[in-house]
This record gives sequence, structure tokens and C-alpha cells, in this order.
Amino acid sequence: MSIDTAIGPVVGTASLKVSLPSPGFLSDLLFVTAEIGDFVEGMAFDNLLDNIRLIAPGAGHVVTHADERLTELRSLAQQGFKFVLGGGGSTAKANLMGAFGEGRDGKIF
Repeated sequence: MSIDTAIGPVVGTASLKVSLPSPGFLSDLLFVTAEIGDFVEGMAFDNLLDNIRLIAPGAGHVVTHADERLTELRSLAQQGFKFVLGGGGSTAKANLMGAFGEGRDGKIF
């Protein structure tokens, strides 16, 4: 998730590792990927809000630079991960989907 601010883009991220003894049946449930994506998206929004609070006037904190997150997305794409959900709008300075696509030769999904 990203939002543009006067000091540059602020990015929120979240990750979830799912480990199951026998995950084979999950591929038969069409909604599982979306449900997991929705959950992690909510976590990323929460992280974004925390980061916004950190840069509020007088807060005096530094948040992770958006470029670090874009590099991370490119790396994850090269490792074969699938982009499920992301946000920031088409005019966001931190182009999350674009960075992921760069790691997959322009392909997002």
C-alpha cells in the first residue's frame, strides 16, 4: 500500500507465511487466495497508517524509504511469487505493481 505525501511516498507492507501439513486441497478452493490476500491487505493498511503517524508533524521518526520496498517487490517477483493485492492508485509515486512487473519481465500475474 502506498500514499503520496508532501515529503514523498509512504509505503505500508505486510507478509503472511502460511504453513499447512497438507495444503493440496487449498488449490480446489477458488476463494482462498483472495481471502489470504484480503487479510494481508488489511495488515498492510494498518502498517501504512502506522508509518503515516510516524511522519506526522513533530513525530521525529523516519520510516522505510519507498525505494527499499520497490526493490523488495522486484526481488519477490524474480523468486516466483504472485502479486495478489496492492494499492496506491495509478498516479502513486511508489508504483508497486510496476515494480513487481519489472521483476517478471513486465508481467504482473
